Amino acid sequence: LLLPSRAYLMDILPPSQISLGNFVYSAWIGLGSFLAASLGGIKWSWITGGKELTVQSQGQIVFGLTSFLIIVCMILTICSVKERPYIKPEEQQPLLINERRDHEV
Repeated sequence: LLLPSRAYLMDILPPSQISLGNFVYSAWIGLGSFLAASLGGIKWSWITGGKELTVQSQGQIVFGLTSFLIIVCMILTICSVKERPYIKPEEQQPLLINERRDHEV
C-alpha cells in the first residue's frame, strides 16, 4: 500500500520539492502508525453508554472506524489524480540529452 502512494507522490511533485515531499510523507506515515497502535488501546465502552464490551466487539469498532477512514482517503486520492494522456512512443518528441521529464529524477 505504501509503494503506490510514494510513486504517486513522485509523479505529482516537481523535482525541486521531492525531498520535502518525502519528509512530509514519512512524518504522516509515522503519525498514522502511532494512531493505529493507539486505537487498539482505547476503551470503547463509552460508545455503548458504559456497558462493558468484549474484545471482539471492540475489535469490530476499530475495524469499522479504520475501514471508513481508508475508504474516505481512497476516494479523495482517486478524485485528486489527474492522469496524463498516453502518448505512443513513436509520437513522442525526441528529448535532448540535458532535458528531463517531470517524472524522472
